[in-house]
Amino acid sequence: MDPPVGMIMKEREVSLEVALGAQIEILRALVEVAQREQQHLIAVETDQIHVCVERRKTLLANLDVANSTTEHAVDALRNELTLSKEKAPTLSSLLRFLQPGHREQLSERCACLESLAQALGELNSINMVHAQRGMRIVRSYNALLSDNGHVQTAGVYTKTGRTLRANQAAGVFARSV
Repeated sequence: MDPPVGMIMKEREVSLEVALGAQIEILRALVEVAQREQQHLIAVETDQIHVCVERRKTLLANLDVANSTTEHAVDALRNELTLSKEKAPTLSSLLRFLQPGHREQLSERCACLESLAQALGELNSINMVHAQRGMRIVRSYNALLSDNGHVQTAGVYTKTGRTLRANQAAGVFARSV
């Protein structure tokens, strides 16, 4: 005997809720990583930045899997409701066809996902600015150390404040030693 239609529908809604929950947890972790990365970018701590980048890669791979799971859950729910993709192309548009109790729960999860995605986008933009600033600092420091291959010498001045030429400065040092 086949399960009642309402039972199948409830299972589809629950699987969608679980899939959205997984995405929310991954996005929260990505936001935390971006916040830590920001601190390390400001301090120009390259080893810790590398750790954050590796963690982000892992989380993004997990997010791809979670996105796929959510997409399958949305498709299954859409099929259960016998809706075409054109009639309900997005999760938000699909929610209006659900029962009110579950609609609110899923709507809250969608709002949470949107909020986390926006926060992550803003953090990534700020981190890009800090990364560019860090690169300028490193380049400036490198240029200062190398001075493009020229060795800077300290200036030698006369008692009236005029700069001595290099050959005159050598004579001054020789006489004073």
